[in-house]
Amino acid sequence: MSQCTAVGKKSVARDDLRALVDSYIADHQPSAMRDQTFFESMPSLELAIHHAAYALDHREPPERYSHQRRIRYVPMRKAYLLLMQSLEVLRSFQTFVALHEFMRLAFSKIRGLGPLYTYDTALRIGFRLRLQPIAVYLHSGTRKGAQALGIRGLKVVNVGELPQALHVLQAHEIENFLCIFKPSLGLSNKVRSHAAAI
Repeated sequence: MSQCTAVGKKSVARDDLRALVDSYIADHQPSAMRDQTFFESMPSLELAIHHAAYALDHREPPERYSHQRRIRYVPMRKAYLLLMQSLEVLRSFQTFVALHEFMRLAFSKIRGLGPLYTYDTALRIGFRLRLQPIAVYLHSGTRKGAQALGIRGLKVVNVGELPQALHVLQAHEIENFLCIFKPSLGLSNKVRSHAAAI
């Protein structure tokens, strides 16, 4: 899921896109996989909804994911209650697309919840339901990373439309990668020219 915490220049020693992917795999993939396993192994959908709606992580006691600490409690509570009232609907979904669209429409009526919250909540509950995105969802920071690779005007992009170097990652990992490394992608002409060439 999206960590969306920008890395400093010192964290990335090389401009090459493959080097950035290698850096993601080494430094960020383990925590992303831990989060995925955490939600996949939840003993109940109800508990997964609770942790996802309130953006709570694996720690004991749980803490909010850093990029969602500014969201107020009241809209999260509304999202939680809405999702708990929709248990059977959630269980009926066969694809991540359907799950995400349901949450997008439902959360659009709750002031204070944006596209990143919607995506992350769908992703976390999707892990529990064994539904994962097969395309990359672009929102805020992730969109900036995609723009640095020449992708504009889209809300969702197929993995095949992205540079080959990113294909070693799953779609939700690419979303995470684009958000984390947006400063490096945006500042590096070498990355842009390299991405266009592969």
